[in-house]
Amino acid sequence: KVPVKYASGFDVDYFKKYTLLTVRNPWQKANNVEFKYALINRSDSPDHIPAGYKIIKIPVRRAICLSTTHIGFIDFLGLKESVVGISGKNYITDDFIINRIKSGEIKDIGYDESLNYELILELKPDIIFVYGVTGAIASYINKLEELNISTVLVGEYLEETPLAKMEWVKFMAAFYEMENKALAMFDSVSDNYDRLVSRTENISVKPKVLL
Repeated sequence: KVPVKYASGFDVDYFKKYTLLTVRNPWQKANNVEFKYALINRSDSPDHIPAGYKIIKIPVRRAICLSTTHIGFIDFLGLKESVVGISGKNYITDDFIINRIKSGEIKDIGYDESLNYELILELKPDIIFVYGVTGAIASYINKLEELNISTVLVGEYLEETPLAKMEWVKFMAAFYEMENKALAMFDSVSDNYDRLVSRTENISVKPKVLL
């Protein structure tokens, strides 16, 4: 079981044969909006999944990422080979992803109104990680769901502290059954972060810095 210490945008609950994820208010000015996912291993068919949860088979093998931050989380877990589609190739800086785009192993599926649904279907993704700035993202999610393509909202950009943003790596890891690795790596970064913060405790002059 992986604890959520800093992030406010998601919860995770573990059961014997499935994991329940809840994403809360995943776009700006959202209020009382929830998306619920039940993660089930491909070899299992558990009963008694609570109502209102979208069932997603894991581990994910083929993923499309609509944000470069999603790629960052997947890279942190060492799972970039699972990425088969991205949105906005001109914003990619990762050499591995760039080379796979050039070789045709990763496709650019467009953005918002310009999403290439035919190409998305051709890529046969297990999951599309999406994000929304406004509630308009719901219309794209509905369209993808009509095509029987699973979507998951990721709202890490709305968190207000660095560790809260980074803690979404635990959320992403759940789709790959990599929670133990994510927890160990996150704790290492968190400990280092706290150590650096402690070095500023006795500093009297603290200029405001935008990093």
